[in-house]
Amino acid sequence: MEKPSGFAPGVRSPPAFVLVVLNPASGRGAGGRMRPRIEAALQRTGVRYRLVATTGAGHAGDLAREAAQNGADRLLVAGGDGTLHDAVQAHTPGWPPLGVLPTGTGNDVARALRIPLSVERALDVALHGAPRRLDLARCNGRRFINVAGCGFDAAVADRVNRRCRWLSGTAAYIAAMASVLMTYRASRMLVQVDDATAFEGPAMLVAVANSGCYGGGMRIAPDARTDDGLLDVCIVRSVGRLRFALAFPRVYRGTHTTHPGVRMLRGARVRIESDGSPLMLIDGEVWGSVPAVFGVEPLAVTFMTPAVGGESA
Repeated sequence: MEKPSGFAPGVRSPPAFVLVVLNPASGRGAGGRMRPRIEAALQRTGVRYRLVATTGAGHAGDLAREAAQNGADRLLVAGGDGTLHDAVQAHTPGWPPLGVLPTGTGNDVARALRIPLSVERALDVALHGAPRRLDLARCNGRRFINVAGCGFDAAVADRVNRRCRWLSGTAAYIAAMASVLMTYRASRMLVQVDDATAFEGPAMLVAVANSGCYGGGMRIAPDARTDDGLLDVCIVRSVGRLRFALAFPRVYRGTHTTHPGVRMLRGARVRIESDGSPLMLIDGEVWGSVPAVFGVEPLAVTFMTPAVGGESA
C-alpha cells in the first residue's frame, strides 16, 4: 500500500452534484446486484446525484467526458479496475475528482489507494475524503492506472477473463495461475529503461507498475508510488516452474523483490521487446502484445482518497 502524499487542496467540502458511472457487469455481475445498495447509500447522504449504467466497453469514458462537460462536482465510478481504466482514457484537464466504489473482481486501484472495499465506506471517502493528484501511465499510447505486464501475468489474466468466471478476486487469479503454469514457457525479453538496456534474456514476466499491486492483491512493485513521475519495473527471470511456484506466494507480501530471480528497476520511460509475441496486460485486461513503449503523465488526475491517518482497505 502507498503512503499518503501528493494531496491537492480545495475539494474537501461535499460536492453539490455527482455523476455515478456504474458498470453492472463488473465483479461477475456484482455491480448490477449492488445498484440498490449504492443508491440507498447515496440517498442517505442527501447529495444530488445521477446514476448511469454502462452498456459496454468504452462507455465509461464517454460518461466520464459527459460529467466533465456538464459541470459535475465529482465523478464516482462503481466498477472494477477495467471500468476505471475505461474512464481515464477520456481524461482531460479540468476533470472533477474521481471517487472509487469498488465492485470489481480485483479492485486493485482501491487496494493501492487504501480505499475501503465496502461500498458504503468507499462512498464516504469519495464524498468527504482527501483529493490526491496521481500520475497516469501510458502503454503504447493507452493510459493505465495500476500495472501493465507481459508474459505469465498477462496469460493468467487472459485465463481469468475467459475461463475462471465462476470465481472472484484472489481465488480466480490463483486458480488461473496454477492452470497456466503447467504449460507456460518463458519468452526472451529486451527491457530498456530511460533509453538504456537494463535486461536481456529469458523472463517469465515483465511488469511495469504505476501503483504497487494488481491481480487481486499481488504487490508486484511494493515501493511504487503513483505521484513520483516514475514507473517501477519488475522482471522475473526464467527460474523453472517449480521454483517459480514455490516463490510466487511471496508476491502477496511484496517480499519477492529479494529473490535472486527477480530484478527491480525504476525510470520514466520503458520499452519492452521480445522474440515472441507475449500478451500485454493493462489494468487487468489483455490489450495486444509486445513490443510496448511506456511513459508517464505526471500528476494528471485527481482521486478522492482516505485522509492521512484514515482507515485502510
